[in-house]
Amino acid sequence: MGEQVDAVVIGLGVAGQDVAHRLRDGGLTVVGVEEHLLGGECHNWACVPTKMMVRAGNVLAEAHRVPRLAGAATVASDWSMVARRIRDQATHDWDDAETAAELTGSGVRLIRGRAQAPVTGEPGYDSPSDRFRQTCSALIHRTLRGGRYASACAG
Repeated sequence: MGEQVDAVVIGLGVAGQDVAHRLRDGGLTVVGVEEHLLGGECHNWACVPTKMMVRAGNVLAEAHRVPRLAGAATVASDWSMVARRIRDQATHDWDDAETAAELTGSGVRLIRGRAQAPVTGEPGYDSPSDRFRQTCSALIHRTLRGGRYASACAG
């Protein structure tokens, strides 16, 4: 028979990691499943790198205002510096080993792969109560505007 755990978190983006930690802090045994890099889309490809690029562009634009406001300045853009900062500081060269070590060191078991919670009507589930017992230890989480909402059903 397979390993018994209290909760399975599918997807370890920012919200998934937070939920995994909260469940673990609550005394549950937790397995997190992630197919891609820990931290998710926002951290690795979208929000954080984009904000770093936008901020660099804003600084360049502001620097061009110096002659009109306070004297003289020479400004030359070098986007390789921005790319290096994104690679080295934000994404760690798209290597999540450090994040994975922190997660597993905190007591969350990490499985690299793809997971999907079964849905009602799939073969192998005789009734909604069977589905509940077998899949409700899986975590349901979602992010809402203005804050996080997380709930888990214990099997």
